[in-house]
Amino acid sequence: MTDAGDVEGLLRAAAPRALGALVRRRGDFAGAEDAVQEALLAAATEWPARGVPDDPTAGLVRVADRRLVDAWRSDSARTSCRQPSRRCMPRRPPPRTPTGGEILGLYDMLVALAPNPMTRLNRVVALAMVDGPAAGLLALDTVTDPTLAGHHRSHAVRARLLEETRDLDGARHEYEIAAELTHSLPERQHLLRRAARLGDVSG
Repeated sequence: MTDAGDVEGLLRAAAPRALGALVRRRGDFAGAEDAVQEALLAAATEWPARGVPDDPTAGLVRVADRRLVDAWRSDSARTSCRQPSRRCMPRRPPPRTPTGGEILGLYDMLVALAPNPMTRLNRVVALAMVDGPAAGLLALDTVTDPTLAGHHRSHAVRARLLEETRDLDGARHEYEIAAELTHSLPERQHLLRRAARLGDVSG
C-alpha cells in the first residue's frame, strides 16, 4: 500500500504533463481538462491501494483518454437519439486545437491564484510543453525560490527537460539527485528507474 501523501505529490507533478499530452493527442482542451480531473480523482482513490504505475504521467493519460473518448461517444449517442435520420444528424465539428497562449494562460492563472513554489514549478513544465524543453530550462533557471533550491521536484523537472533535449548524461545525473532528495519511496524508485534507463541508452 502506498502512502496517500506520496500519491498526492506524484499526481501534482504528473497532472500538467498529462494534460499537455492529452491536448496534443486529441486537440480538445476543455474536454481534456475534464478528463484529466476525473483521472486524478480515480488515481487518488486507487493508487494508494493498488500501487503507483511505473510511469504516473502515462497512467493518467491512459485513464483520461478513455474518459474523453467515452464522453465523445456519449455526446454522439445523445445526438443520434434526437436526430433519427442520419441525413439530418449534425456532424460533430472537429475539436479546435488550443493555442499555446491558452494552455500557458491556464497555468498563469494558477500561479496568480496559488503563488507557491510548486505551482511556479508546474508552470515551467507547462511552458516547456508549449515552447519546448529549452525554453523550459531557461524558465527553470529563473525560479529562484529558496525552498526549491534543494527540493527533489526541481531536479526531477530539470532531468525531464534535459532528457527531452537529449542531454542524457545530464538528465540521468539530475534524476539521481532527485532520487536522493525525495522522502517518498515510490517516487525514489520511479526516479531511479528513469535514471537507469537513461544509463542503458547512453551506455
